[in-house]
Amino acid sequence: MKIVDLEEAKANLEGLARECRSSPVVVTVDGSRPSRCAVLLGRSGFIDRLLEQNEPFRRLLESRHKECEAGNVSSLEDVRRRIEEK
Repeated sequence: MKIVDLEEAKANLEGLARECRSSPVVVTVDGSRPSRCAVLLGRSGFIDRLLEQNEPFRRLLESRHKECEAGNVSSLEDVRRRIEEK
């Protein structure tokens, strides 16, 4: 893991982005640790990570999936037809 100050990160963002591919880079502001940078390339598993790390988002997605399975969701075609009927 590499720890760099924000000013250094701004000056070398491209290099740090390449470095994130193999190990985490932590960006500090005045010595505090406000963020962690990660490079997301192609099918990087971003959605999987989001679901693992963001409990409210995961619950929302699961709830919407259940609504869909229960038939409580209108198809895009139905919505368009209703709009045109108005």
